[in-house]
Amino acid sequence: WKNAIRPVRAQLENLSEGRILLRNMQDFSDLSDTVELRYEIKRDGQLLAEGRIGDLCAKPHETARIVLPELGKYAGDKTWLRLIYLQKQDGLLTVRGREMGFDQFALFEETQRELQLSEAGSIKIEETEDSFWVVSDRIRYRFGKKTAGFVSLERDGKAMMDGPMRWSTWRAPTDNDRYIRKEWQDAGYDRPWTKVYSCSADAEGQIARICCEFSLAGVYRQPFLSAKALWEVNAEGAVKLTLDAEKDSIFPWMPRFGLTLTLPREYRSVSYLGYGPDESYQDKHRASWIDRFETSVDSLHEDYVRPQENGSHFHCYDVQVGPRRAEGRMPFSFNASYYTDQ
Repeated sequence: WKNAIRPVRAQLENLSEGRILLRNMQDFSDLSDTVELRYEIKRDGQLLAEGRIGDLCAKPHETARIVLPELGKYAGDKTWLRLIYLQKQDGLLTVRGREMGFDQFALFEETQRELQLSEAGSIKIEETEDSFWVVSDRIRYRFGKKTAGFVSLERDGKAMMDGPMRWSTWRAPTDNDRYIRKEWQDAGYDRPWTKVYSCSADAEGQIARICCEFSLAGVYRQPFLSAKALWEVNAEGAVKLTLDAEKDSIFPWMPRFGLTLTLPREYRSVSYLGYGPDESYQDKHRASWIDRFETSVDSLHEDYVRPQENGSHFHCYDVQVGPRRAEGRMPFSFNASYYTDQ
């Protein structure tokens, strides 16, 4: 709420010239009396430049322009400018330097990223009745033909999952979901069943590939989603997933679609580049900003009075839980919790 009523709104007018338009949202005060500005430029969480501007002059509901001459030279991938508005003088109940809100601007154009899987040595596939085993000197991964996902991941003799990965279309409903929840459950989103129509594998060169066509459906219901997945694995254990999915438009919108991995409990540390530090969602991230955040699974939990969905982080470019790291072609959301979504 504090950021929604911030005293200043900013607009990046010209990146190469570093020109920024500030609008005073206050009804009675000039910016020169109430607000100081601090700015920081970060790339992938690393601070490139910072500074302060104390002389902001704009009458109520009027505008002022500032120039950051060096802004253009810092433009680049995963680089953001954050403007932080600080209280200039002590108030009756507040003190000078209190953060009053912020604006943030990306200094790059968002595009799909190409994820490359490098060759890393010899790899082979062994087939059993219900599984494909992807094997190299370092890894032994078991892929379930009936689940369209990995059942176990073992690297250097250590298990990287405590249970099979599964396709997820559910999240614990919030208070705002009390009406749509019944439609979700009627569609079977809370208990999806995976049906695999075809599953094949090969190991050409130094990359193993597993291709699956499958659908997700509630028990005794028609499929609500059809998908084709291509899994690629190298000898070091890196996995790349390319997924093409189509949802049946007769069903209600889905609360979530993704993969759930049960990781070892000792994986407690979390690092991510995305909206934080508090929980953030597509429709709830105005109080968050994009940065590299270091936290823990315990800290991600939001202890609501009524247990419900919590702790997600929106628009993330990568996430690392313990030693395991994931990134996407486009930003994604993640949730790390000791509790299941059921």
